Amino acid sequence: MNIKILKNHTTTNIGIVEHEILSKLAARHGLKNIQFLNAAIIYLKKTGVDPTEPELSSKEELSKLDKRVNEVIKFFRMFEQDKLTPILQRLIILEKKIESNLDDLPLQSEIKTEFVEIKNILKRLLDEDNRSKQIFIQNTEKLVQAQQEHTSVLEKNNKMLISFFEAFRNRGIVGKLSEQDIKNFYNASH
Repeated sequence: MNIKILKNHTTTNIGIVEHEILSKLAARHGLKNIQFLNAAIIYLKKTGVDPTEPELSSKEELSKLDKRVNEVIKFFRMFEQDKLTPILQRLIILEKKIESNLDDLPLQSEIKTEFVEIKNILKRLLDEDNRSKQIFIQNTEKLVQAQQEHTSVLEKNNKMLISFFEAFRNRGIVGKLSEQDIKNFYNASH
């Protein structure tokens, strides 16, 4: 092949027979020779077809395709045998177990009844807890009040004892209590 570079085109030498074939092919598609060659080159580039490989007959192509289809079918059979069939068998066993256990399961109405009963029990427990808290609070308040009263009584008793001892200290054991000492003692006791 001899290629000459012109402005936007090149010249390529091809055989006379090939030129005649090119002309017929281009005419069949309504193209000029250069247009047909450009389209053929783009087609070969896009498809990756190697024009130097010998072309297989349609019988050979079908045989190749049949072989590939048989490989795919063989793969699916192996997949079915190794994977799908065991999974299907396990699903059947599980379905039978579920069906046999369905009779033992409570009905939805029974579950609802149990749920309502549990809810009522929890409500009673909560109410009882609230009552217990109220009783605890009331008892605590009573204890605080009793402690305050007890503290008040102890303070009075302490004042009375202090005034009593002061009176005896001031007068001595044998001496007489003054009227002021008796008033102090009386005021401390009330």
